[in-house]
Amino acid sequence: MVRVLLYFLLVVMIGAGFAWLADFPGELVMTVRYTHVTVSLLAAVTGVLASFFCLLVIWWLLRYIIFGPLLLKRHVQAGRRDRGYQLVCTGLFAAFAGDVATARHMARKSGKLLGCCKEPLLSLLESQINLLDLDDRGAVRFFEKMRKNPQTQLLALRGLFQEAVKSGVVEAGNQYAQEALQINPCLKWANTAIIQQLASEGKWRQAIALFEKYAKSQPRSVAASEKFMHLRTVLMTGQAQDLALRHPKEVRQIALKAHKLQPSFVPAANIAAGILFHLGEIRKGSRLIEAMWKKTPHPDLGFTYVNAGYQYSSAVDRLKRARQLAKFNLSNRESQILVAWTALEAGELAFARKNAMEAAKTLPTRNTFLLLADIESAQTGDQGKIRNWLTEAVQAEPDMAWIADGISLVEWSPCSPVTGYIGTCEWKAPAKRRHFESYRGKSTANGDQCQGEGEFRSLIIDLVASTAEDAVLPWSRKSSAERNGPVISSNIDVETAACRRIKRLDPVTCVVDDPGVSDDDGEEDTSSNKFRLF
Repeated sequence: MVRVLLYFLLVVMIGAGFAWLADFPGELVMTVRYTHVTVSLLAAVTGVLASFFCLLVIWWLLRYIIFGPLLLKRHVQAGRRDRGYQLVCTGLFAAFAGDVATARHMARKSGKLLGCCKEPLLSLLESQINLLDLDDRGAVRFFEKMRKNPQTQLLALRGLFQEAVKSGVVEAGNQYAQEALQINPCLKWANTAIIQQLASEGKWRQAIALFEKYAKSQPRSVAASEKFMHLRTVLMTGQAQDLALRHPKEVRQIALKAHKLQPSFVPAANIAAGILFHLGEIRKGSRLIEAMWKKTPHPDLGFTYVNAGYQYSSAVDRLKRARQLAKFNLSNRESQILVAWTALEAGELAFARKNAMEAAKTLPTRNTFLLLADIESAQTGDQGKIRNWLTEAVQAEPDMAWIADGISLVEWSPCSPVTGYIGTCEWKAPAKRRHFESYRGKSTANGDQCQGEGEFRSLIIDLVASTAEDAVLPWSRKSSAERNGPVISSNIDVETAACRRIKRLDPVTCVVDDPGVSDDDGEEDTSSNKFRLF
């Protein structure tokens, strides 16, 4: 509509101009030797415009006569190029969809139209076809070819990096990432790879410096996002965790800054409080954990809190600190578990049972029943009841633990031990194992009682061992008197814990409610020979 109006206005203006020239008084006189030619101004302007139009027509004809073959050749080449690009796009779509036959057919046809040596997209298509055919060497060969072209150099480096990581040659992959960073410092994948390498090597300062440099190259909205803030917190927390035992004074401010950046991040608060306790700042560290306990109670925080100043404290003192911390969130399950654990250690068995039972009503998990089994062992020594609690533990839901790429960790880690990725460790419940009753029914139905007993026993051992491996709750850790450093990290002997938890447990020959008999007829049933979980 706008164009129609513009054309209409142009025609009106031209008509008005000619009308003005027709009414304008004036003549144009041309003298050639003795000849005088007199024309009106309108006729002169019309003649000039007609002459200009004739010259344009003559030039157009001469151009097509002289340059016709060259223009025809260019037209044909442009058509072949457009057709070749269309085939390359179709081949790339087919390659990314996994259609190897169509991708290879399109690559062959587009290669004839474009020329393999002239179009870099053909190398990309060929490399994708080789990857689909599981021909890693062929893909690397094409990536190396693309690496020589400045247009596709970064793409080739990323392809080589991915192939190196897939092959397990992380060093070579990091070299490709370093080369890509020299070309473009804003690449996310290259920065991530180098930061992960530096973090895995314990070079936290270099890793944080590179991360800050990368963050500055991003828009403000991206640099200030929650994801960037979390990665920065993880890096600073990892540095504080790594240097807490060797240089606690140096990393004190780093740990507190990490906690300030993300106050809800439990590892940052736990490590910062552990460093403060190690430096003798008991009151400040206690206030930090108490503030966290009101919002997000966590077993790591409780364990660190009750073991503050452990070299001067007893089991009774730890129980007092546990009850003091529980006041900030009385109805929470973690408060009840913490008090029950410290009460068991202090010998307050009735109080420990009361809190453990309340926690079991809220959320019955494996470690809750294992704690009840320990309390039962210390209070009554009734083997039947102990087996009952252990059976409940085997069937219960697993406790939450630090999980990184599907692997349960004893403590939080900034980097995944599987992939090396940063910030993948999460506090969540691990996957529940299969119920052992299905194995018992299967073995009985098949009539292979011996094999069924072996499978059943192995599954019991596997479940109890997994409980010890997954657990990060306070009662599954070493006592504070056995620790030689500040309460910052924890360790657990999985095999020892598993053996203790399955001692005297024979699910095939013993009934759960039957107290059973002693393993050795002549062995006296002393307190040291009774089942003890801890």
